[in-house]
Amino acid sequence: MARECDPFRAAVETLAKFSNGIKHRKRGRERAKKKIRRGERRSRHTDSSIKRPGWRILSESASLFDLFQFSSVVKPLNNFQKTPYPNMPSYKLTYFDVRGYAEPARILFHLAGVPFEDKRITHGDGTWEKLKDKTPFGQVPVLSVDGFDIPQSAAIVRYLAIKFGYAGKTPEEQAWADAIVDQFKDFMASFRQLIMAQRGGKSAEEIAKISSEVAIPARDSYFKIINGLLEKSKSGYLVGNSLTFADLVVVENITTLEKNQFFTASEHPKLVALREKVYAIPAIKNWVATRPDTQF
Repeated sequence: MARECDPFRAAVETLAKFSNGIKHRKRGRERAKKKIRRGERRSRHTDSSIKRPGWRILSESASLFDLFQFSSVVKPLNNFQKTPYPNMPSYKLTYFDVRGYAEPARILFHLAGVPFEDKRITHGDGTWEKLKDKTPFGQVPVLSVDGFDIPQSAAIVRYLAIKFGYAGKTPEEQAWADAIVDQFKDFMASFRQLIMAQRGGKSAEEIAKISSEVAIPARDSYFKIINGLLEKSKSGYLVGNSLTFADLVVVENITTLEKNQFFTASEHPKLVALREKVYAIPAIKNWVATRPDTQF
């Protein structure tokens, strides 16, 4: 695998080569002077370093290409330091005017301090019907990056977490963050049945049956897994010793469940502690305090 070019490392290494070349020439001259003082005959082999052109001596440690490379690296260093995001893409996140599946992505933007267009669709005004066929999968959220559309909430939040540094510190941590989000999606597939029954005008008896036979068992299994991870965690986070997108997904989910009487805080102190820990991060705290307060 090719080694990634580090301009700072290249500059330091080339300077070292340049310095070694100068030292080599200086030592050669000093040896020649000593021999002249002692009256020794000058040897072509031992004194050739004096007769060599300066660039040739330097080439033993640093080539002309190295010097050219060094000069091309040093010149833009000041500009590089002043513009940490020289090619910032344009982001647009499209979703309904609720927290829902898009909220972890919104939090990541605020956490990273990266500007984005938060395009919110209002239910019932005809906007979604006009937009639906233009989306990749006929669903939202959709993240547009310089006009390139990325569908599916898990793909979006994973993409942003990788770009902004919240996907996990190792491949193993990234895999676990993915696994937790997949577990969340498994639960939501069951919970969605209850939501659709409520919105679809099902009878109270049918809704109660779906709740007791589908949604509640799925929720309890989901909470058992998440609580088990927190029980083992030394950091208070779900994965490793720092925040990942898995924490954001779970925290936003329990907030939604609580708003819909499907989560009792007093029964799950570790989940509450995780939410408090995440919401205490200054950038997230500011966003949570000012964002639209929605049921879902």
